[in-house]
Amino acid sequence: MLETEYRMALQDCGFEAFRVLVFQNEGGLTQDTTGNGLEVNPEFFLAIVNALNLADILNDFGYATRPFEVVEGQTDKVMQKALDYLYEKLEHKKKIQLGAKWKAIFDKLHWSEAMTFLYRFIDQITSSYYVDALKEVRKMFEAIEVDRFRSKVAVKITGEFWAMTTVGAGNFHMFRFLEHEGAVLLVEPVGSLIQFLFSKGKLRHLNRREMMLKNGVKNRWDVKTRIGNYLKFQKKLTVLKVGNWLFRREYGRLLRTLGGDYHMLIHQPILQKLASPYYNINIEGGEGYMEIAKNIYYHEHGLCHMVLSLKPFGCMPSTQSDGAQAAVVELNREMIFLPLETAGEGETNAQSRVLMALGDAHVKAKKELADARKTVASDIETMRKYVDAHPELKSPTYVVPRRKGVVNMAANFMYHIDDLIKRGVSS
Repeated sequence: MLETEYRMALQDCGFEAFRVLVFQNEGGLTQDTTGNGLEVNPEFFLAIVNALNLADILNDFGYATRPFEVVEGQTDKVMQKALDYLYEKLEHKKKIQLGAKWKAIFDKLHWSEAMTFLYRFIDQITSSYYVDALKEVRKMFEAIEVDRFRSKVAVKITGEFWAMTTVGAGNFHMFRFLEHEGAVLLVEPVGSLIQFLFSKGKLRHLNRREMMLKNGVKNRWDVKTRIGNYLKFQKKLTVLKVGNWLFRREYGRLLRTLGGDYHMLIHQPILQKLASPYYNINIEGGEGYMEIAKNIYYHEHGLCHMVLSLKPFGCMPSTQSDGAQAAVVELNREMIFLPLETAGEGETNAQSRVLMALGDAHVKAKKELADARKTVASDIETMRKYVDAHPELKSPTYVVPRRKGVVNMAANFMYHIDDLIKRGVSS
């Protein structure tokens, strides 16, 4: 359906011959794009995954930094500089290929393709190329001065994949609007969807276990066929598990390199467990069980004041999820959850609804800040002087410890600074 819509839109704009490449979930690492001028193979997908991971991590760090920047617009400038730098690193990465001598040997054995992939795979998991690149990006961000005494509402963004990741008119410029209204955003990485696809593949495979094990079995004594079926089943299951583990490993080491108060990808079994009482985790389509699970997870772990679910008008999977969210919110009255369609109701109406929900979230944030001011022994002037004397506390890469049940960064920061002053920490 989406492919047809894109082609129709391009045709209406006068671009009938514009190429549209379709990537199928079932195609794996090798997709049929014959005649499109693009070879879609494991090397291509590896490059795409690296690019997406770098973009995810940089994007997350930018949204965590911008609301607290002292010099307005500095984060955007550093972000652009970092993007240009990472673009150059991606473009000029040395191509990993077998030497002429080894290639000739493996060609005779018809192993060239497999050994080349193995060589590239080993380089991927052992090379520090992208880690070193992010170390340079970290230095760029350390030039930004942040003021964490600013009280901000933490808003987690979920919803339909495109609407919750696009920046611009597609979602009524919602991210900048939220920041303008005093919010710090927890945006959703593309990596979550990749993890979700691994999870769906594993669930689908496990559900077919009995059928696969009995495939072609003639009688109860057909041991050879049974063993063959079992090995095939376990092979695919192992590939899915290892692939998922390796993706998390690569994402995690890049995330740790850039540092800051980062959020690692949530394990899918955790999300499945949270969503299962409200939603059948085997249902396909859209974000599946993730919208419900993330709403519960981020509220239960004190990571946000509210969850905003963005979706285009008529998005069936997300609307289906919203129906179950009603039960979630009914059983958890302290939650602030707002589903928002970004096409059918108009920008003014959408922003009005967001402001109403933000109002309730601001009440939560202000209470946390008021409680912190009553609890800490130091006054705000003393704490500011302490921070001025310790420049590392003004760096966006500095990690502020979180108190259980406290979401507001300003409140957490006050507790932390007061604790440092009490302990007489000088550096």
